[in-house]
Amino acid sequence: MDTSQALSALSALSHETRLRAFRELVQAGPEGLSVGELRDRLGVPPATLSAYLNGLRAASLVSDQREGRVIRVRANYSQMNALLSYLTENCCAGAADCSPAACAPDIAPRSQVAAEMTGRKRVLFVCVENSNRSQMAEAFARMHGGKAVQAYSAGSRPSGAINPKAIRFMGELGYDLGSHQSKALEAIDGMEFDAVITMGCGDSCPWVPAKRREDWSLADPRGLDDAGYRSVRDDIAQRVQVLLDSL
Repeated sequence: MDTSQALSALSALSHETRLRAFRELVQAGPEGLSVGELRDRLGVPPATLSAYLNGLRAASLVSDQREGRVIRVRANYSQMNALLSYLTENCCAGAADCSPAACAPDIAPRSQVAAEMTGRKRVLFVCVENSNRSQMAEAFARMHGGKAVQAYSAGSRPSGAINPKAIRFMGELGYDLGSHQSKALEAIDGMEFDAVITMGCGDSCPWVPAKRREDWSLADPRGLDDAGYRSVRDDIAQRVQVLLDSL
């Protein structure tokens, strides 16, 4: 990164709401957020958010991609890391064994600082296809946890699509599950969680680093009738609430 690019990035981040938007996207991980999700988190009108995102795009800090009817925005981690490298280049007068942490040993590691700043608990829900149970659990964690929780879901063998039933029955509760993606565990590779919840995938659910692990024995609702599907949905809602209360 050269000086002009660094100035562009710092200028984009010098606005309070643009900075908030970028931090929300960084914290959301590689999946990013739909424009609607980001707008709800920031509490700004659509036109205002569009203007803020244009500023971040101009500095190459974010990118977006259309997925059906949804536009998903993601943080550009390579540009963020390039900015950090530019700011810390030749720190400690270029000493070979130096790093920003060595210059200021009292400062906690970046990951610890980020956790303390956000105060959020990171929760992952895993099932086989990531199209029904884990998707609904992620949705309930977002609904009930608000800004105190970072919720993710993934599948051991993802189907690549959200079950229309899940979209319909979560829509009854006012949540648009159509903005989600069905994804593999590789999408969250390298992340650590406060809690990982597996949901009926047994040995198909590989180990993921977490402070706490639980397995919820839940029936796969995809073949159930409407009443049965709602019953599983409501069971998940109650379990998620208990989980969040205990974190």
